[in-house]
Amino acid sequence: MACGRCAVVANGTAVDTEMRSRSSAIATAGCCLSAAYMAAWFIARLEGVGAARDILRHAAPVGENDSYATRAMACVAPYL
Repeated sequence: MACGRCAVVANGTAVDTEMRSRSSAIATAGCCLSAAYMAAWFIARLEGVGAARDILRHAAPVGENDSYATRAMACVAPYL
């Protein structure tokens, strides 16, 4: 069985995988890392960028702590 995104793309629909912020307190994200991006955005808004980076480091794949957190925060930072 194909994934839902694969089926949508196969039908010719464009899929947006960028994190978006439509207003100061509302954001959407879509891709395999959307949960991490949304959590980082939420934590950064409440507790600061340092706290979000620390949490992401704990959720990173083994051996990728810093690079994972850096990549995720690079996607989130423009929307803070």
